[in-house]
Amino acid sequence: MGWAFKIHLLARTEFLRKKARRQNSLPEPEAAEAGAPTPGPVDLFRELLEEGKGVTRGNKEYEEEKRQEKERQEKALGILTYLGQSAAEAQTQPPWYQLPPGRGAPPPGPGPDEKIKQRLDPLREMQKHLKKKRRHSGDGGHSRKGKEGPDKQRPEARPSLDQLRADRLRREATERARAEALLARVRGTAPPEEQPVEMDERRGRYNSQFNPQWARRPANKTPALTDSWGDRRGRSCQPSYKTIYS
Repeated sequence: MGWAFKIHLLARTEFLRKKARRQNSLPEPEAAEAGAPTPGPVDLFRELLEEGKGVTRGNKEYEEEKRQEKERQEKALGILTYLGQSAAEAQTQPPWYQLPPGRGAPPPGPGPDEKIKQRLDPLREMQKHLKKKRRHSGDGGHSRKGKEGPDKQRPEARPSLDQLRADRLRREATERARAEALLARVRGTAPPEEQPVEMDERRGRYNSQFNPQWARRPANKTPALTDSWGDRRGRSCQPSYKTIYS
């Protein structure tokens, strides 16, 4: 009776489960219908792994760009070379000595003719001198302002009437004398102008220590070139200049 009761309970339990699943409209698992337990441990992430979700994958485009950039740098440095390829061919740009000369293209910057024309342009010289002149005039103006500043700050005393009258009379007298001198010169009655007297150096009191005969100033005539020492001490003792230079 024990086995019959257990089978009856299992059949009743399975019937109730099927009834509840039909009411809830849930799919029946195949394992429950077979009544066999699932072998092995339960893997909760099996479905994600099968669909490819949750797997860390790199950015293929970024990795490709990075690889190409690294390859380009290595080619530029000459590190990466393939079999039968030279270092110059491996570079992205050929070296300067392999580039053809640019024919017909104007060189960068002004040419030699332009430089010569600019250097010999007279307008540039005029502008240079004008700049110097303006700079000097500006410095002079500043210095003049600096000098005149303190004087202008001082209050000037107003001249009195007597001083103004005396200045006017002095100016009138000066102008009158100048006009009279001009009229006298036109009429020919002007007194002769005094000519400056030119002094003869030989007639001076002290002339030269090398010419003692000219030291004394003569009264009326120019002293003769004679030996004064011979007159004092005797001609036999001291020869004359005529004897020496003859």
